[in-house]
Amino acid sequence: ACPEAVVIPPDMEKYARVGREVRAMMQALTPLVEPISIDEAFLDLAGTERLHGLPPAVVLARFALGVEKEIGITVSAGLSYCKFLAKV
Repeated sequence: ACPEAVVIPPDMEKYARVGREVRAMMQALTPLVEPISIDEAFLDLAGTERLHGLPPAVVLARFALGVEKEIGITVSAGLSYCKFLAKV
């Protein structure tokens, strides 16, 4: 037990709404979005360099900054040629 702990009740409606907002931003990058949980997804950015005019690493960095600016949360992202390494 921790007497200094502050317990904040969950707000699943808010989590779901924010998740949908982030997912919409993902789908603006690529139609190949594979959700794996309420707050995680794999995006296939292969071939999107021509679409965005930027390499996937730059697109992903801008996505993370955009989420923070527009939605007010931070995200973490991994980039690799395979899902396993992207998740590490």
